[in-house]
Amino acid sequence: MITARPVASIGDENANCAPALSEQGSFGMKHRHLEQTRSLRERLVDEINCLREEAHLLPPSHRREMLLRRAQQDETAMQIDAWLSSPGLRAPT
Repeated sequence: MITARPVASIGDENANCAPALSEQGSFGMKHRHLEQTRSLRERLVDEINCLREEAHLLPPSHRREMLLRRAQQDETAMQIDAWLSSPGLRAPT
């Protein structure tokens, strides 16, 4: 008997990690509200510094490039946060 092998697609490696849908269609996950003691900017600055320090300790490699890319993404997040919270950005009335 010949059986066909399943065809893999992008994201399949994480398919078993996804929460199952309940009968009501929700994921059944409870969301916790965490009160932040530091601003988003402070947390991003700390993460950027840690990522860059770790990256500069590594030789040129894929891991190093990923750390530097993540630091750059965090810098972009800081810029977006600053833009969204700027006084010039107002909701239409």
